[in-house]
Amino acid sequence: VNQCIGFDKWNGHHYLYVPVRGKMFYAYDLDTRQKIGQAYTGINSPRGCMVASDHRVYVCGDQALFRYDPAQNKGEILGFTPELDENGMKGVVWCMDVDQEDNLYMGASQDGSVYKYNTKTGAVTHSPRLVEGVAIISGVRCHKGFVYASGHSGTESGTLYKLDAETLKPVDSLVMETPNGIVENIPYISI
Repeated sequence: VNQCIGFDKWNGHHYLYVPVRGKMFYAYDLDTRQKIGQAYTGINSPRGCMVASDHRVYVCGDQALFRYDPAQNKGEILGFTPELDENGMKGVVWCMDVDQEDNLYMGASQDGSVYKYNTKTGAVTHSPRLVEGVAIISGVRCHKGFVYASGHSGTESGTLYKLDAETLKPVDSLVMETPNGIVENIPYISI
C-alpha cells in the first residue's frame, strides 16, 4: 500500500478507500468490516486519494486520475494527463488536495506545474512552470482561496509557492529553510 488512503462518512457508515500498487482500488465499510467494492485504476503507483463532498473518491498517480463512485460501486479512469516537458517526457502526478468547491489540485513532475481539475465539468487548467530543471511539485494544500505548493528540482533546495486558487498564478514564493530544503508533504492547514 502506498501512502494514500481516503476516509468518508455517508449513509450512516464510515468508509475507508485504499488504492494499492498494482493498479487496484478497494472500498471498505468500517462499521460492518466488509469489502464493499474494488476497481481497476490503471495507476501503478498511487500518490493521492481525496474524497469530494459528493462522496466520489479521486486517486492520482503515474500519468492518470481515477474516480470511484461508491453509490454506483463503479470506477473510471479520467482523461487527465500532465503535459510533456521540453524533452517530450510525460509528467507524473505526485500529490493532490481538494478544495471546498470540489476542485482537485495536483502537483506534477517534469513540467513543475500545479493542475486544477474541476470535478463538475472535467475542465483542466494549470499553473505556469514553477520549478526549472527536473521539476517536481511534491506537495499541495488548499486553504482560504490559495494553493500552497512545494517544489524542487531534485537538488537540496526547495521552494514553497503560494498560488491564487482560481487563476493558479503565483502570488508569493518562500525559500524553505529545512535541513535538506525539500518539502515532500505539506500538512493540512486548519487555521
